[in-house]
Amino acid sequence: MRSKLSRLKTTADKLWSKIVRQGGVCAICGSQKHLNAHHIISRRFTPLRWDLKNGVCLCVRCHKFSIRAVHNNPLTIIDWFKDNTEVENYLRLGVLQKRKKINIDAINDVIKHLQKGVR
Repeated sequence: MRSKLSRLKTTADKLWSKIVRQGGVCAICGSQKHLNAHHIISRRFTPLRWDLKNGVCLCVRCHKFSIRAVHNNPLTIIDWFKDNTEVENYLRLGVLQKRKKINIDAINDVIKHLQKGVR
């Protein structure tokens, strides 16, 4: 049986993904089909896990299923970064933050915040 904390993380992950995909277009190729949400900085970095600036909308091909997909070749997203220097600088600061343990109250706050962004 999954813990309440685990269920809340899953809920926050799904909301985060839905909001990131609301962009409706792959940031790399412009496709509007089979969209995924990609964490620019790994979701292991808790301070950035549900931060919307740490997400980019990618089609499944650019995300995972081509030679140049970001999961197969992380350098692919460099061109995207060049056009989004504000995001790059913001995320650089976020990586410097230490990982934080998440408690139930903190995740409930994240979920409430993310629910406001869902269309």
